[in-house]
Amino acid sequence: MSARQPYYILFDDDQLNINLDFTLGQVKIFDEMWKDGHSTSEIASKLQRKIVEIELLAEDRFLKKKITPRKGAMQGTKPWIKKNRGMRNAANGYL
Repeated sequence: MSARQPYYILFDDDQLNINLDFTLGQVKIFDEMWKDGHSTSEIASKLQRKIVEIELLAEDRFLKKKITPRKGAMQGTKPWIKKNRGMRNAANGYL
């Protein structure tokens, strides 16, 4: 019998602080904004989430066939006019 191999677990680093839990309401907003052509950056801003969290949600929704590929991919097709309302900056993971 061979020894058990160690596992590599994705995002298993507290310093990354990646949250992969979404409410059903957040998923509904994501799906609607994705369908309407909004960028993952804009969706992240709207949901107050990190861009990487939204990109991972997009991949999950795509693999489950809940969203389809779209023109513009993660960037979407709708121009985003950023409104600065005290949102955290990109260095903090938000735009």
